[in-house]
Amino acid sequence: MRKLKEVCSFASVDDTHNAVAFDASGYFLCIGSGTQLTVRGVKQDWAVVKQWETPKAIASVAFGDDAKSVYAGCVDHNLRLFK
Repeated sequence: MRKLKEVCSFASVDDTHNAVAFDASGYFLCIGSGTQLTVRGVKQDWAVVKQWETPKAIASVAFGDDAKSVYAGCVDHNLRLFK
């Protein structure tokens, strides 16, 4: 936070990112945008590691303790688990 500069930005299909979360190690970033859930690798120049589609829009995201799973809370009041 000392330098306060933009390192990277990500475009979305509808120009909205509803939820973002880093895993505990800081090596992976999860982005929920519309119905698309994307995990990007920080050490892989922000390359897409995994990507999923959900039936409804994503409202929140979180990594599991082991960073091998991702949770997405959707606007239909369902919590979805992705591995």
